[in-house]
Amino acid sequence: MSRADARRPSPRRPAAREPVADPLVEFLIDRLSEDLARVWTRGEALDDARPGLPAQVAVIDELLGTLRAGRLPSRPDLRMLLYGYGTHPDYESGWADLLSSSG
Repeated sequence: MSRADARRPSPRRPAAREPVADPLVEFLIDRLSEDLARVWTRGEALDDARPGLPAQVAVIDELLGTLRAGRLPSRPDLRMLLYGYGTHPDYESGWADLLSSSG
């Protein structure tokens, strides 16, 4: 194993998908899973581990864990995700109402 391989985070197998009742949670899981695949692809394309790759993977993994547990992320994280994915064809504009609702 090369030094670069030793520093590269090991890929995780995705957890088994169980049906998710909330369409927003399912949408976010799908988008974050796509993003995680892109992060890995970019990281594997480099000869050496890219600075920041472990941090990016950790953030996405944490969000996916929250979502797979059936919970929405914190309000600031949810705001960022909804803004970032707002132009996706499967995005539902009503989801933004969650940010202005009390709770």
